[in-house]
Amino acid sequence: MVTQYFPEPKKIAIIGLGPRGLSVFERLLRELEATPDIFAEISIFEPRVPGTGAHSVNQPDHMMLNTVAGQMGVYPDAAALRNVPGSLPRNGPDFLTWCQRKGIRVNEQGHIDAENGREVQYFDFLPRRLAGEYLNDTFEALQVSTPSNVSVSLYPERVERIGQAPWTPTSQGEGYRLLGDKGTLVDVSDLIVTTGHDASDDLHRQMNAIVATDQVAVQGLGLTAMDVLAELTQGRGGHHDRSGHGCRYQASGEEPQILVQSRQGLPFRARPETSLQRQRHRAIVLTSERVKTLRNALPKGQFDFERDILPLMRLEMRSAALAVHMSAGDGEMAAEALLKMAKIGQNLRTGIVDLCRYLEEQESIFGTIDLDQLLNLQIPENLTDALYQDWLIKQVQSDLEAAKQGLLRSPLKAAAEVWRDLRDTLRNIVDFGGLTMSSHRVFYRDWVGKINRMVAGPQKERCEELLALVEANIVTLKAPNARVQSEAKILRARVPHRGLCGLTEGIFADLKQMNRICAVVAAPGFDGIKVDANHRALDAYDQPSPSLWVLGPPTEGSSYYNHYIAAPGAPNRAFADAARVAKACLAPEQNIPSRRTA
Repeated sequence: MVTQYFPEPKKIAIIGLGPRGLSVFERLLRELEATPDIFAEISIFEPRVPGTGAHSVNQPDHMMLNTVAGQMGVYPDAAALRNVPGSLPRNGPDFLTWCQRKGIRVNEQGHIDAENGREVQYFDFLPRRLAGEYLNDTFEALQVSTPSNVSVSLYPERVERIGQAPWTPTSQGEGYRLLGDKGTLVDVSDLIVTTGHDASDDLHRQMNAIVATDQVAVQGLGLTAMDVLAELTQGRGGHHDRSGHGCRYQASGEEPQILVQSRQGLPFRARPETSLQRQRHRAIVLTSERVKTLRNALPKGQFDFERDILPLMRLEMRSAALAVHMSAGDGEMAAEALLKMAKIGQNLRTGIVDLCRYLEEQESIFGTIDLDQLLNLQIPENLTDALYQDWLIKQVQSDLEAAKQGLLRSPLKAAAEVWRDLRDTLRNIVDFGGLTMSSHRVFYRDWVGKINRMVAGPQKERCEELLALVEANIVTLKAPNARVQSEAKILRARVPHRGLCGLTEGIFADLKQMNRICAVVAAPGFDGIKVDANHRALDAYDQPSPSLWVLGPPTEGSSYYNHYIAAPGAPNRAFADAARVAKACLAPEQNIPSRRTA
């Protein structure tokens, strides 16, 4: 009789299966398909519909995505994985293709209209629930295709506690014991945490308790605030009429009286119209070669963002605006103009001086823009609360005009979009200790908010709806320092910061107590989880924790801008991070290349 011996399987847990967790799960399966001699048991803890994260399949159609249909997808192609050598792509539909295959039809507001709607198009903003259905479909498809050397266990529960697993020859006492809120107990050798940001359950409960006779104070002007306004108006039976010129709100009578107030009092700029003819902005002066050269000349290789990087970003903005001035809406002409500027600016020795000279010459012919209107917008001094609403309305109206002109015709929008197009460049600069500590604080305290207001605002239809609600006397815009009546019900319409400071319970408190994680900075607002360039958690001594990886919003501060769904077609950080984690998890002795390239 021949006895067969099978290697002990790798025991891996993923906590949280939203879009980030789904990408890690997909990469683990793809790596394991290619290594049939490795056996793995994957335990997934996710109390909601797997894959969906904040994109609940039960949300109403007026809860919209803020990313167009053609720029989302969770099947990584070769281009998306280009920066992680040896990563194998996976075929599958992106979100737009999935919608079209499903025969989904929408009206001009992006709402589902099976009878009179048209096919989904690339630049459509769609109901968020459709993204949830797409993400869950992807999870189901991955489960069906699980290779024979992998077993997957899905636990529909939250992990309440994490402790150290008992010693085994494999784990050597470095494993993790997970306790779910329904009593499930699982020991694993490798732990991947992708919990995302907290779902707004409390906010929805608060909104459900509001009646038409209430006065509500909505705190915030960003994406969450737009969702709250939609729920308190369209969700109460009202609707926006776009049949004539502009947008008019038809009230149902069930809406509360809404006050909107934010800490800064500044508007989030609307996402601009664009075209497939428009090419993504590529660095003119802020190239990887220049970043590397500048970093090598700095003490400890750390930048001061405002001194070293901001002046170069201003040159990028001026270049993008000038290209629009010169091209009059022609995407090819704009691309040619930018290519010419890039040839000037990329010279490491003379490029910056030569580009400044060229910009000054051409701007004297074609015109300039006020960069400070984008970067440093402030409420006018001594503006009373009575005049604040008029000022803010004019700001939103002006921005809407630019958004409708779009990226090929609005120099202001083209200049702002540089911050979105060069987001990966910024990440490479600031991530994982890339800034001095004082500059790190300034960047996250001041500049992250400014950048979000420039390029992470709502679609222009949401801004039109805000103006319509003000005109209908449903919404009143309040200055930051204005008093709100004490009886008003407060709705905090912003994604809360969840850091480690003061944390006393939950899985991150447990991991901190075990000295498996620590904060980037031990100060509220800067206390995201510290990870290295491969997203391995670092302990209080700056040493990598055994077999523990953290990705997504909990690491904000170690890595910049983690609130998004990935897209194939070009190198993508979410896919690359997931690929590195999967490779390191399955072969920890491998030297997985860091994603910092400069």
